[in-house]
Amino acid sequence: MSLLLTAFVALAAMTTIAAIRRSASARDGGVLLLLALLAAGYYWRLLAGDAFSPAGGGDLASFLYPYYQFANRSLQDGVLPLWNPYVFSGMPFVGDVQNGFLYPLNLLQFLLAGRLTYLDMECLAILHVWTAGAGMYAFLRRAPNLRLSRGPALLGAVAFMFSDLFALHFGNLNMIAVAAWLPLVLLLFAWSVPRRSWTMAAAAGLLLGLSSLAGHIQPTLYNAGVLAIYALWSAFRRWQKGDPPLTAAKTLALLAFTGIIAGLASAPAMVPALALTPYTPRADFTYWEAGRFSLSPFRLLGMVFPDLTGRDPAVYWGLGDRVETGYLGLLPLLLSAFGLWRLRGKPWVPFLGLLALLSLLLALGETTPIHGWLFALVPGFDVLRAPARALYITDFGLAALAAIACQSLARENLPEALGRALSRLARLTARHALVPVSLLFA
Repeated sequence: MSLLLTAFVALAAMTTIAAIRRSASARDGGVLLLLALLAAGYYWRLLAGDAFSPAGGGDLASFLYPYYQFANRSLQDGVLPLWNPYVFSGMPFVGDVQNGFLYPLNLLQFLLAGRLTYLDMECLAILHVWTAGAGMYAFLRRAPNLRLSRGPALLGAVAFMFSDLFALHFGNLNMIAVAAWLPLVLLLFAWSVPRRSWTMAAAAGLLLGLSSLAGHIQPTLYNAGVLAIYALWSAFRRWQKGDPPLTAAKTLALLAFTGIIAGLASAPAMVPALALTPYTPRADFTYWEAGRFSLSPFRLLGMVFPDLTGRDPAVYWGLGDRVETGYLGLLPLLLSAFGLWRLRGKPWVPFLGLLALLSLLLALGETTPIHGWLFALVPGFDVLRAPARALYITDFGLAALAAIACQSLARENLPEALGRALSRLARLTARHALVPVSLLFA
């Protein structure tokens, strides 16, 4: 039985029970069920067996499916798959971090599936698309000093779960599986800071560590980086307010504790992977190789026109490598711009704007120095490539800003507020149009 179907049935049952008991959580459960239906509806052809994704197979068919098949059959036979005899004349199976063997949801799928099918793999990807939306909804509803209404939170959740990384990299199951947990990891850590809660920090670290077992180090490091930026931001804000230095130090201590817990949770897969890394081609990456698949400035147009340069490899004509562009929809993009401009003094808005900006600069790769600094100074970044993948963090920030702006507009006279915003935007664009135009052709 597919883990996706199991999760959806369980969610529907819990929502029904909550509604019968007239619980306050019933409506939130209904929204989560709606997100599940949206994910299933978006991929209905895959679920119906009428098509498969990605076209041509991609990573999902070429090596993830064989890896998962090997793990599934080994466990069904009562064998713990520590060694893979079918790759390179034999190699450690657990040491290859991308197989996601120890990831809890994968283990559940292996035990539930009987014989794993390719449809099961696609269902796992769809499940994580829903996880991204559900986590985003929870973050927008429950984050301290945020707590949006259901409607704006739903908008932000839909924008994030169908943003560019989850659409373009559907076949990179291990990557979207790690990225999908970002909202929940940040939510847990955000709650630990004002409460000075080591328990919440441990929960954030545990979720960060367990999600890394899905098998992709790049979004793991990016998710950890988001927590680091949030901790530094919180410490800086408290220093600005005149809080004693010990208060800021406690925030950084919570971050360190979260990192320790994450390291311990991920150790069963990460320690063998680190031992294997020196024997892989990534150990000799030059900066040129690490900077491949960066977002070119010209491709920034894809945030508004996603098909401008062609998303299919056969018709792509843009400058640089074909990568995601951060598209998450025109309405969320406009709302996020409004939120940055009009609501910059509100809680979370400056942080989310900073997060979106820094991740966008990182995604530009060699165009800006950010990626080069990380490559030279941060352990682990020297074996990564494809900086453009950081755009899912940009989309996270923009989707959250869109939800905040939506809530603010709902409380105002909407036509007047939009009219004033568009008028000011037109004047600003006319005044500074040469700046973005020059960047596009840099």
